[in-house]
Amino acid sequence: MARNAILKKLESIYRKLQVRFPYPEIWWNKIFSIPTDDLVEVFVERARQVDIEVEMFNNPGQIRKRINELFELYRDIWFDRTLMKSKLVAEFVSKSNQWQAKAGITACRALIARTGSIVVDSSIGRQAGLIAPVHFVVATKSQIYPDLKDFFEEISLQDEMPSSISVITGPSRTADIEKKLVKGAHGPAQITVLLLA
Repeated sequence: MARNAILKKLESIYRKLQVRFPYPEIWWNKIFSIPTDDLVEVFVERARQVDIEVEMFNNPGQIRKRINELFELYRDIWFDRTLMKSKLVAEFVSKSNQWQAKAGITACRALIARTGSIVVDSSIGRQAGLIAPVHFVVATKSQIYPDLKDFFEEISLQDEMPSSISVITGPSRTADIEKKLVKGAHGPAQITVLLLA
């Protein structure tokens, strides 16, 4: 009871604070301006630059068909808890557990146009996108933000913040050993966004 009261007080104080960037807004916009008329195009271009593939779909039925193809291809697929509740994957039942999955299919919280990044958080679940060697992300164009700053400005207005937020900018990679680039060292080696445009 006392814990909740303290947390509520801290939350009310936090909400009153203004986030201040180290430089004036004008500086930020000159350096990082993004054409907002076609965020889909910018996101697709930047995502491909960081080795994230993007497949475009016109309706949910096409995405469902693609998930069916992926299920036939991989068989052992782990879905996040958000997608498990959706009509997109209701009929697919994976017999594997998350540690045996050959692919993970997740929803996402946002897509960031400037960096080609995918934002996931704890409300979606973490395992499906981290453990399997191949990660598929289902998203819509309404989830695309020009910049990470825009995403955080919007999320800061919400009543409940997730316990964790991860920003994925390309497949896992490392060059620790003999300076040779290795993909998939700490997570998926391949990431594909299934984007409903």
